[in-house]
Amino acid sequence: MAQFDWLIKGGLVADGTGRPSRIADVALTGDSIAAIADDIPEQAAQESIDARGLIVSPGFIDIHSHSDYFSLLCPTADSKVRDGVTTEVCGNCGMSGFPLGGGLLERRQSGYIKYGLRINWRSPAEYIQEAERRGSAINRVLLVGHGNLRALTVGFDNRPATDDEIGKMKAMLEEAFDGGARGMSSGLIYPPGCYTPESELTELNRVVARRGGIYTTHMRSEGDELLESIDESLRTSRNSGAPLQISHLKTSGERNWGKLPAALDKIEAAIAEGIRVTADRYPYLASSTDLDSFLPAWTYEGGLDAEMERLRDPETRKRIAAEIREKHPQEDFWKSVVIAQVYGEHMRTSRRQIVNTEGRNVQEIAEALKVDPFDLVFDLLIQEETRVSIVFFCMSADNLRRIYSMPFVMAGSDANVRKAVGLLSAGKPHPRSFGTFAKFLADFVRLPGRHGSEANLLPLEEGVRKMTGLPADTLGLKDRGRIAEGAKADITVFNPLTVKDCSTYDEPCRYSAGIEHVIVNGTLAILNGQHLGALNGRII
Repeated sequence: MAQFDWLIKGGLVADGTGRPSRIADVALTGDSIAAIADDIPEQAAQESIDARGLIVSPGFIDIHSHSDYFSLLCPTADSKVRDGVTTEVCGNCGMSGFPLGGGLLERRQSGYIKYGLRINWRSPAEYIQEAERRGSAINRVLLVGHGNLRALTVGFDNRPATDDEIGKMKAMLEEAFDGGARGMSSGLIYPPGCYTPESELTELNRVVARRGGIYTTHMRSEGDELLESIDESLRTSRNSGAPLQISHLKTSGERNWGKLPAALDKIEAAIAEGIRVTADRYPYLASSTDLDSFLPAWTYEGGLDAEMERLRDPETRKRIAAEIREKHPQEDFWKSVVIAQVYGEHMRTSRRQIVNTEGRNVQEIAEALKVDPFDLVFDLLIQEETRVSIVFFCMSADNLRRIYSMPFVMAGSDANVRKAVGLLSAGKPHPRSFGTFAKFLADFVRLPGRHGSEANLLPLEEGVRKMTGLPADTLGLKDRGRIAEGAKADITVFNPLTVKDCSTYDEPCRYSAGIEHVIVNGTLAILNGQHLGALNGRII
């Protein structure tokens, strides 16, 4: 009688710790790794996978994702699992799937109704119940968004929270931890997070620290005030005791590229001091966010209706345009901003039906329409009720390599799950939704036998650690992120000669190549590059 359920035979095992890789067999029983040895006979397992010439890695952990809602629409998690991901962390940048209520719930529901998603939950426990009912091909770790907490108490007012409101936020945060959340995120460029004083963040993070969670932050600035924002984030961690994860660490805008050494020095000094600090980054030079993130923070005050009124007022538009020009003085600035997706079907082409909007930069569209780029932006935001996503080219290749060289930096997509067909393939989304981990491997990791990869930045073992062991340690997932006996059987097997991202800015909805087999909790999700449809993921 077979001793094991599955045997992965003869692969080069990079175990997620950073230790040297070695040829070994990996045997699985149930949802766990049962044995790792040099020569386990095939007859010892019911089924086997020939991994000779392939890399056997822990399943990739996407430390920074935004699949809170799309995961419910796409249980098969196609773009993530086909990129080798077995676990993703949702609820980043201050925005999460719970708690919901009032105007925040209405805004979320109106944003997802076109996809057929009806939000029938409010609390963390109700969200998890709905997620488990729908199932998932991959595991998910949940953070609670500080933006949700603030929107449900303070609203979108530009003021500090009262003691009573902070008390209510703390109670909701406790409920989120009780329901299964593993930390809190903030988005300090987005409303209402942008109105939050440091003292409020520190107070809430004392709860995070006491509950053994993590604090992740989209900092107040990633460009002109980068260094000040890092200081604030480190103070928040130091004064609260909560571990800090800096989201998508970058130096945005060419005039800020030279700040990276000082930024890294600050983080390394904090780590030497004993503060627990990590960071994540996607392997691309363009970011992606909402078009209205370029607006000054005062334009959001009071919520969506107030923002719309300001965008309609001619004098206010002039003031907004002047502030954007001051922050982005380059003559060709709008050429770096590409419209990725609009919500309404009527705006896939311009109001004059002259030019497609999605996939083209703002300057190009404005020239075709013979309008001022600022007027185009303001009108588009009004017509779409601000639901316009963009891709923004603003980063340095040299800085990206330097960031990935740091031992505390992980790979993360900063993207939600997508599909190559159907509603979740709409627009021109950032390619990081499909290709983050394959691109990280192909462009930054020295892969055995692969011509040209010897010039890449990271040894195989360190590259794998940044996608597996390091994020598992950051999250406190003691039984994941490792190829080790007794660990959960989340495993990705990839071909070092063929692994690559196929997703591009022009054609983003393409799955990665070279991800041969993916196992989630001991069950095959991907076999020979084909999705088997298994929904064996868990909320962890």
